[in-house]
Amino acid sequence: MEIKVFTINMKRLSESIWSDIHKRSVGSEIRKEDDIENLNRDEMLDYIYSIYDVNKRVNATSALKSEVKNTTAFSLAIFLYGTALYRLLVGYKNDKIDRIILLANERDCEWCYDKLEREFNLIKQSNGSIEIQSKELTVSNSLIIKIIETINECIEQANTHNTLQKMLIKKEN
Repeated sequence: MEIKVFTINMKRLSESIWSDIHKRSVGSEIRKEDDIENLNRDEMLDYIYSIYDVNKRVNATSALKSEVKNTTAFSLAIFLYGTALYRLLVGYKNDKIDRIILLANERDCEWCYDKLEREFNLIKQSNGSIEIQSKELTVSNSLIIKIIETINECIEQANTHNTLQKMLIKKEN
């Protein structure tokens, strides 16, 4: 039996590659793919769709985008209650998240309002919608994910005889 051994002569990796690897591993350099807080509107939408599927049973446009000067936004279909579709509006200024608004009033989400109020700082808007912030009065891309997860948990626990449906369904790993 003849065994062939292959050898590869590796040249030394350049200092810049090792330096880059080291900077990322110790946290002194952060890239967009390392931290969702660095994502802009479009990248955040891509991230959301990488971990959630859209409810195909409901015929609705999932994400709507808008842009005016240095302000951009997207709205996501977040839940369906009866025949009404409710959305989460996320605004960005200069590519940084600025505000998150649930386009529903307290009565529309009475099945989840108490939990939302315990988890987040809620500010009722004059049009009835609800601005959502962290308890520290901040907004972030990771807060969007926490809001989606909280609403989905509420839907799972609600006893609404299928009148309440998730619009974003967590993908199986």
